[in-house]
Amino acid sequence: MSEHLSVRRLSRRGLLAVRAGQVTPWDAVPRFSYAGAAPRLENLAMAIQGASKLT
Repeated sequence: MSEHLSVRRLSRRGLLAVRAGQVTPWDAVPRFSYAGAAPRLENLAMAIQGASKLT
């Protein structure tokens, strides 16, 4: 693993959502149709609805 990638991963650990375990996987492959994007957006919406406010 390159030093740049390891530093990025370490920096994400400090985010409130990461520390609280409020993360969800994301598929970075682009979807070029509504039918392809809809399931991913629904999963994102469920993750957001299930998250609690962090301060």
